[in-house]
This record gives sequence, structure tokens and C-alpha cells, in this order.
Amino acid sequence: MLTTDIEKQPASPPPPDPIPIRHGVSGGLGLHRAGAGAPLVLLHGGAGSWTHWHRAIAPLAAAFEVFAFDLPGMGLSDDLPNDGDLERFLDRLGAGFDAALGPRTPFRLAAFSVGAVSAAAYAARNAGRVRRMALLAPGGFDADEVQPLDMRGPAPGMSEAEIDAVHRHNLCAAMFADPARVDAETVRLQRYNVEGARYDSRKLGFGNHIKMFLPDVQCPLMMLWGTEDAFANPTVEPRIARLHALAPHAEIHRIEGAGHWVQQECPDAVNPILLDFLRGRAAGPSDQR
Repeated sequence: MLTTDIEKQPASPPPPDPIPIRHGVSGGLGLHRAGAGAPLVLLHGGAGSWTHWHRAIAPLAAAFEVFAFDLPGMGLSDDLPNDGDLERFLDRLGAGFDAALGPRTPFRLAAFSVGAVSAAAYAARNAGRVRRMALLAPGGFDADEVQPLDMRGPAPGMSEAEIDAVHRHNLCAAMFADPARVDAETVRLQRYNVEGARYDSRKLGFGNHIKMFLPDVQCPLMMLWGTEDAFANPTVEPRIARLHALAPHAEIHRIEGAGHWVQQECPDAVNPILLDFLRGRAAGPSDQR
């Protein structure tokens, strides 16, 4: 494990690892590695870290060697200029992938939210290297396709409990559909991620980015949404229809009653779908409760 600079350390620590994970930095990106087998790269969402996959790591690592990266300017990764330059962002990701896996090693790729924009761009530009790709609650839409949300920030002088309450509020407003599913572990993850984010990924997540790249993705593709994704305006169905029209070969799944951070809110529904697709098993569209 590599020691990181103090300014990259958020104020609150993450929950304990769900399984033994090797933490370090590769090519300027935080890398969290577990399991054995064919390589699987995981990319997280905005204001996040590898811990967006916290409840998927163990089942995925039982089938693959997982390479869960922190995106630039988040988690343990080096910073980038905070200007939303997608080309610079992709160059840094590519360098991190090459350093960790080797420059020609093929891999499977799963990405969440804002991370799906980078994943689609990388897969479109590296045909043949990405063998299969799963996009969970992909971002990258125009501003009028994104729902305004009641997001709050901690105020000076707040107690630890009050800060946690702010993060719980934001999870209920943006990430989970069912407030009863927002447990203490998820609040701690959210706080750790937000406090450790130095890059404003909204510049990548709010824009017409994913539609630019998806038509050029040639590998087998799966896309999955929670039906109550709070970011989708007016609902998730037009969002699904737009992306499926651009990638008609994609396998589509919906998780009924789940919100945006679908793999954290409903892991028992999401993980089997994800594993079946990444392993290459035939599957059709599904609606899971």
C-alpha cells in the first residue's frame, strides 16, 4: 500500500473493507484491487470514490480480478485542473489503466453515473480492448434532462451528528429512493466520498457527453437503472429510450423502486445481473424488485 498526501485524506474514514483489498496508486490514480481471474475495471460516480462499489466488490472479486479506480481529483488519485476538460480526463484514465493492467491487456468495464461517461468514451476509442461494458445509472445528459435537487452542504460550527444529517438528507434527495435503506454505513461512505472530492465532476456529468460516444461502442453492452432515479427529468424512461436508440444492441435492466445509487441501495437485485452479464451469460431485459 502506498502512503498518500495528507490533503487527499477526507475528514472521515470509510467503513472497513468488505473483503481484503490492496490499496495504492497506479499511474496517478487511486487503485483498489481484489480477487483473481480476468480483469474487471470499476469506475465510480461524481463526488465519489471506489467505495461507490462497496456492496458489489465481494461478489465481483469472487469471479474477477477487480481493479476499482478512483477518478482523477477524487479519492487517492492525483488532481487535475478543475475545468471539465474531457480529453485530459480520459488521458489520465488511460494512463492509469495502462500502468495497472499493461498497455494491451483487454478487460471488462463497469461504471456508475458520471463514471459511465468516461467508460463510454474509452470503450468507443479503444475498440477491442473493452470486452464487455456495464453502465449503471449513466450520466452525461443535457441540463434540461436533469432534475433539480434539494442538495445541502454542512455549515460552519455543525456537530458531527449534524454533518451526518446533512449527508443523510442528500442521500435521500439524490441517491436512494427509500429513506429506510439509508443506513449508517451508507452515510459514512457518502461523507467520506464528498469530503475527499476535489474535482467538480458535474462538468462531465451534466452535458451531452454520453450520447456522443455510445453509438461507437462496439462491445457487448448492458445498461441498468433504478426506476426512481432522482436525477432523471421527468422520469427514467425517456432517458432509457434515448440511450437504447443510440445503442440498440444494449441489454437493458430496471430495478423497480430503486434510486440513482442502485448498486448500494439494492445490491441483492443488481449484483446477480451484473455478474451474469460480465461473465457473458445470455440474459434478456429484466425488471427486479
